[in-house]
Amino acid sequence: MEVLSDGCQRVERGWGTKIGWVFNIPREEARRADEIVRSANSPAGRKHAVVAVGLSGDETNQQLVNYERALAGAERKGIARVIRAGEQTGALGIREVLGELPVSRIVTSFPVASDADLLAQIASSDVTVDVALALAEVLGTSGPGVSYPLAEMVNAGVSTTITALAPARLW
Repeated sequence: MEVLSDGCQRVERGWGTKIGWVFNIPREEARRADEIVRSANSPAGRKHAVVAVGLSGDETNQQLVNYERALAGAERKGIARVIRAGEQTGALGIREVLGELPVSRIVTSFPVASDADLLAQIASSDVTVDVALALAEVLGTSGPGVSYPLAEMVNAGVSTTITALAPARLW
């Protein structure tokens, strides 16, 4: 962690860009959720720019209730919660996350604007959607000949960012 932190500080000094870390809870390891949140909130986590905890992996692996306590603890401690949803479960999976977990951001390649009710639900929340365009291309929901509905999301009032999530899946 020290070496990574040193590299981040050099990037900030050299280019004025801040790098923060997201400690991910693998959906396959629900029992580690509390431990990962504790690490993110530890003095070392704060010192080394841990900015959020995430939930990633196979969306069908565990029920969301298995992460609720840990993510609620992160929320109480002021740690952002970044949940990856929608790739396997579509709009239903994103709705479940919104309804069951204290979420700050949803990372997805699912074309949220293709579901008007989901789009309205997200627009009325404080949740940001991080769109994984590279992953959307790999999964066929965006790319040559397929337009991802970013403009529709922004026009509906959804706080939207673009992320480079999972570029390794492109190779």
